[in-house]
Amino acid sequence: MFDSLCLASTRVFTDNPKWNINQIEKELIAKLGISKVYFIPEHPYDFTGHVDGLSRLVDSKTILVNNLSQEYQNALDERKTARGKLMLNWTHSFKAAIQNTSLEVLELTYDAHENTGMDAKGVYMNFLKAGKNIFMPTFDSSRNDQIAAKQLSEIFKDCQIHSIPASELDKHGGIINCITWQI
Repeated sequence: MFDSLCLASTRVFTDNPKWNINQIEKELIAKLGISKVYFIPEHPYDFTGHVDGLSRLVDSKTILVNNLSQEYQNALDERKTARGKLMLNWTHSFKAAIQNTSLEVLELTYDAHENTGMDAKGVYMNFLKAGKNIFMPTFDSSRNDQIAAKQLSEIFKDCQIHSIPASELDKHGGIINCITWQI
């Protein structure tokens, strides 16, 4: 069952230093009524530590992740700097965590590789799925906005995609999913 899975950022470990991973996992499973938690490394430049800008469960067999090819290339190009080393380590950890889920992996366009940490521009992953509707952030980048809309319509075939301008909202570190409460 899809609802029996959960993605959580590794930020939960630093936010709960007196608990070990097993205690945290058992608590999440009990409180959320789920069967499995997948821990995803938090992005080192995301001040929130949230997972909703990194990956989403599509169904019980599929995970959607950002296409990090440009992020990885930038880290390789900067590998002699502290930022480059940090990002290389993170991209490897992220890919390993995703592979360890054993879920089918789909990628969504991602254009946030130059963001500073407060900026969420280009993070199409932070969409809201409500019933048969997906409210997708757009960023005045007609090419990438169109690519993201096409990808989401192919992944969520039974959903209608609604574009929501998010160029002002993205400057504050969160977008559509962040500003809503979804049950």
